[in-house]
Amino acid sequence: MIVPDRDNSEPLYIQIYEQIKRDIDSGRLLRGEKLTSSRLLAENIGVSRNTVELAYEKLVSEGLVINRARRGYFVENAAKPRESVKSPQRGTLVYDMRIKPCDTAKFPLMKWKQYAVKALTDSAVETNTTDFFGDMQIKSEISRFLYRYRKIECTEEDIFVFNGIESCLGILFTLIGGEGVKLPEEYQPENAIADLCGIDKNGGYIYTKPLFSKEKDFLKEKDFSGKKIIENDTGFMFAEDLMQRPALRAADKNVVYIGSFADIVYPAASVAYMVLPEGAKRKLSEISACYAGSDRITRRTLTYFMRDKNWERYLYRLSVNEREKLALLKKICIEVFGRADKADAAAGTVTIERTAAEEITQKAEKAGVMTDFNGDSLILCARGMKKSDIEPAVRLIGSIVANG
Repeated sequence: MIVPDRDNSEPLYIQIYEQIKRDIDSGRLLRGEKLTSSRLLAENIGVSRNTVELAYEKLVSEGLVINRARRGYFVENAAKPRESVKSPQRGTLVYDMRIKPCDTAKFPLMKWKQYAVKALTDSAVETNTTDFFGDMQIKSEISRFLYRYRKIECTEEDIFVFNGIESCLGILFTLIGGEGVKLPEEYQPENAIADLCGIDKNGGYIYTKPLFSKEKDFLKEKDFSGKKIIENDTGFMFAEDLMQRPALRAADKNVVYIGSFADIVYPAASVAYMVLPEGAKRKLSEISACYAGSDRITRRTLTYFMRDKNWERYLYRLSVNEREKLALLKKICIEVFGRADKADAAAGTVTIERTAAEEITQKAEKAGVMTDFNGDSLILCARGMKKSDIEPAVRLIGSIVANG
């Protein structure tokens, strides 16, 4: 029973957090167990719901609890596992291997909330004029970020901030091709980097995902004269060790560069940006009326977050953790299925092709594992999972495959 001590000098939400943490550490709360709803707990102990939410969010930020959308808060990291992990009841979610943009458990949510409060109270946010494509502060941080990790030299005037990748692509294809030019759902390229590069024959554009050393060497050998390259670099943080790895845009200022924070800063998932060549910059000013901007408070909060002294440490830890999880997922898939047909570092996924993927996904869900599929390909994602959960989740799926 949680009983806050109002004579205690500690804030009430810290007291609630510490009592729940003790219950988790002692085994009184087990992995997978649902916490009392914030509304009900607030009523039971006589505090505001916001106080309980703060306590729960601190537990989430430390990886002890996970917040499942529209379902509530569940114990994630406990001293003892629930029996249901071994023998889950029908329909009980134990492992979630669906594709996710970001690992929310490792995100410093309390730090983000501090900067969000600062953004809300910052007088500049209220008095500044409308900035269709992002204010100079966020553009300046993006510029430093791109040079630090992708060796892209650009000014604030080269950067345009949008509301998500889809908004970027919609405006981009209006710029380069007018109506009728759309990004194909499935790329069917004609060369050895089939999973990375697609060619839009209508407009003569090449659309790439994050490219690194061997893929860029291959591109240099191809004759792409008369073609323009669109480089969507979302996810590059997880493809190789976190060093300065030049992007295509670093060598060619005619490359259209697209990026997003959805994979590394989940509260800023709506913040995407493009670095445009001169011609595209001029044309964009003519169609600015169709622009749908990301929330200004979110952009300002992100600006403060990127200026934090621990920003680079956070990126490094996130990158290492995601690459280690993907390597482990690939290893276990090879052990269980005998193969891992495709590992996508940017997405944190391993694909097992030529399987009864839809049937496996349905059976896995009944056993407590959520997966994704595309046609006959089973897609497993390590992002957002604990390392210790990856092997039992894959082996559970493997047993389903083996038993038909």
